[in-house]
Amino acid sequence: MQPKSRLLASVYCSNALEFFDYTIFGAFSVVIAKTFFGSSNQQLSDYLAILAFCISLLIRPIGSLIFGYIGDNISRIRSLRLSILCMTAASLSMAFLPSYEHIGVFAIIVVFASRILQGISAGGEYNGAAIFALEECQHQSWWISGLLTSSAIMGLVLASTFSLTQKLTFLPSWFWRIGFVMGAMIGVSSYFLRNTSTLRNTNKKQKTQTTYHYIKKNLSLFFFIFCVGGQTSSLCYWLFIAVNDKTLPLNTTGIDLIYHKIIYLLTASLASIYIGHINQKQDSEKYVPWVFLCTITLMPLLFFITYYTQHFFIPFFMIALLIGQHGSQQHVIFQRYVDPLFRQRFISIAFSLGTGILSTLTIFVMKNLSFTTVSIDYFWFSLPSLGALIFYQQMRQKNAVSNLQS
Repeated sequence: MQPKSRLLASVYCSNALEFFDYTIFGAFSVVIAKTFFGSSNQQLSDYLAILAFCISLLIRPIGSLIFGYIGDNISRIRSLRLSILCMTAASLSMAFLPSYEHIGVFAIIVVFASRILQGISAGGEYNGAAIFALEECQHQSWWISGLLTSSAIMGLVLASTFSLTQKLTFLPSWFWRIGFVMGAMIGVSSYFLRNTSTLRNTNKKQKTQTTYHYIKKNLSLFFFIFCVGGQTSSLCYWLFIAVNDKTLPLNTTGIDLIYHKIIYLLTASLASIYIGHINQKQDSEKYVPWVFLCTITLMPLLFFITYYTQHFFIPFFMIALLIGQHGSQQHVIFQRYVDPLFRQRFISIAFSLGTGILSTLTIFVMKNLSFTTVSIDYFWFSLPSLGALIFYQQMRQKNAVSNLQS
């Protein structure tokens, strides 16, 4: 296998692992709560499970600082190898951690430590891999951008598929741990592909300003990445969470619900690659504002259609296509406007903050979102796209002025 092929295979595996791990934890949160947080107070156990899930999202900016520094100042490839090792260790700890009945409160501590380690490694993994891949394969940047988003969504698809096992009564009660073993195997495979790669990327140029001053100087670009990252991840999590027995009352087993999740997420994954392929032929930013405008107008409209018709397939299918549109362009735009000397830290911090804050808020919005009554929450997903559109226009104007001055 050629070095660049190994690179793309490694990036695809690692991104899939990141979201596979998140989704497995969410899909089996009930049994995880009972196993590691005790069963005497079920409400408290469920609350701790949700907190552990959210903390792995909120901790990601710290990982962006750590691995971003390594990637920008030492080597992109070293940053990626270290991050995948940390992510693999987090998966293994969940797979083999004894239950609360055996080790007591230590189980709670290890679960939270595992989620923190997972969040930190994810903060440097997803965008670090994207930056490295696009820097090495610039002539295929749009297609690779779509591929990167597709890999993340495929992690959700694989986790959703594995979650079907909880409906099989003949499997042992601990079988959910195999999901985290599978995640660790994905991580090991990704590390092996990176470790055999001959590609290197080290920045040796002298920086003329600190990361803080660079962020301060480029706030519109920073908040653009914040909004886009939060928007894409929130839509993915929403699509995964929204398909439930309240929206699709199909049968009592819940298997049909998982099938629907797989269909919609797989649509988003394939759409991201295909739209990236189309964008590669155009190699133009002229469609970027239209993607944000589509999301601003279509999301509330799709919710209203669902409310009035009680039909979910077309609205959910359209949301999957919107995810593909966002994902197929975001990484290219990020890197076109960020200085390579600050690229990994700047993009990772902004993206992680957007993902952590907006995805966490989306989880709480989902608790109130209903398709039986019209709600102000229908407009929630329009706000990040509106912010992205505003900041995109600002950074374009600033860039045009800078080009004229130079």
